[in-house]
Amino acid sequence: MGSRRLGVVCAAIAALLFAAVPPATAQESQHHQRVDLSKIVGNLGKAQPKPPVPVRPRQATSATPDCETVNANLADYAKQGVQKVLCVSSTAESSAPQPVPRVGPAATNVWCSPGAPNVWYVTRTELCLHDGYQRFMIIEVPTGVVLGTAVLAIDHEVTLSATNLDIEDSTAITLVSSSGELRSPVATLASRCGTPCGTVDNVGFTRERFTEWGQTHDGFMLYRASPFNRADFFGVTYTLTVETPGAVPPQATGEWSIPSDMFRCDDLVSNFAGCVIPFFKPELQLTTSVHKEAAVGILVGQLELPDGFGRTQPLTRLADDAAAEANRQRICDSTFRPRTDVTDDSCDEYAFAKTRQSGGYLGLSGKDCAEVIPRYDSQTGDFWYEPIRMLGTERCLQAHVPLPMNSRVGGDLGALTNTERLLDNDPYYVGVYAF
Repeated sequence: MGSRRLGVVCAAIAALLFAAVPPATAQESQHHQRVDLSKIVGNLGKAQPKPPVPVRPRQATSATPDCETVNANLADYAKQGVQKVLCVSSTAESSAPQPVPRVGPAATNVWCSPGAPNVWYVTRTELCLHDGYQRFMIIEVPTGVVLGTAVLAIDHEVTLSATNLDIEDSTAITLVSSSGELRSPVATLASRCGTPCGTVDNVGFTRERFTEWGQTHDGFMLYRASPFNRADFFGVTYTLTVETPGAVPPQATGEWSIPSDMFRCDDLVSNFAGCVIPFFKPELQLTTSVHKEAAVGILVGQLELPDGFGRTQPLTRLADDAAAEANRQRICDSTFRPRTDVTDDSCDEYAFAKTRQSGGYLGLSGKDCAEVIPRYDSQTGDFWYEPIRMLGTERCLQAHVPLPMNSRVGGDLGALTNTERLLDNDPYYVGVYAF
């Protein structure tokens, strides 16, 4: 009888002790399902520079009468006693001949030449265009007979710097075809940088004669911005003038521009003022070999949650530090409890607190987020995660990540902000690679 009472007492004590175990410790003793991300995404590959992207076609205009207008008004020219008119065609691209090889010591292929012709291609600090065309014609009055043509190809390479305010412009003009009175055209290239930018050196070329098809003349220009506690946007306007004595007018000028919102210079981020092309969206490149569990956690947020933030749609920077800290506190709230099975555990939220896609910015809190344990095996390179709380419909993520890896991603994001001059609301992507 005494032994039976002793057994009941012991069972009661054991039940009390088990009930006293904190929920987080009991949770850690449970087996979480392993979701093998490496099988889902395959080989993550090596981080590579992002390729240039096409922005928009070059728009050509004529600063003097265009050939279509001349042909429509031949009778008026005849009444004025004009015998021939030099004009520039605004439809040069649609009727341009096939490109010919460049010749001469300055003639080189621009870096965007594999891409579509007459389209602006950009990286964050470079702009390029190849094989834009401008067609000049001499038209007889009143017959409309074409007495001569010259088709000139236009190539651009423009280089910006994220650490200074100088913009270097190399523009090449090549004679592609010519005939009659424009067999050997004489041309002048000039440019001007739009306000508030200044043109430091306008070393285009003046009255250069083209004597053979494929011959190239180069112009080298330098522009400089001067922002003060702001970001300035601007573009560049070019003029190409061909002259023929005896024609009316004796010169015809084609004009085209780099759009006025193409270049942006600021003194708002980093220790230096600098310039970028905001149409190009940079990528924060992380690797599982370096960023380990933090990189795996970001992959979970990108692949397993519906928005695909940073992968299928860009993140946008939130420059307000106080707002970012408030976002962080909303997501990494009391619902996040550090685990003993994660060394130096920390709450790594995704999307980042310093973005407008953060769960906190979207009005969510920790209870609304998925919660996972990212895992990475440095020996095999395998990576997976263990879901603690996940439906797959959440718009935010709490990841249990060792603090050094969490901090490393934050440091790299700060570096990207400076090197790519990410201003408030600027978009960027996050890429996760193997190495």
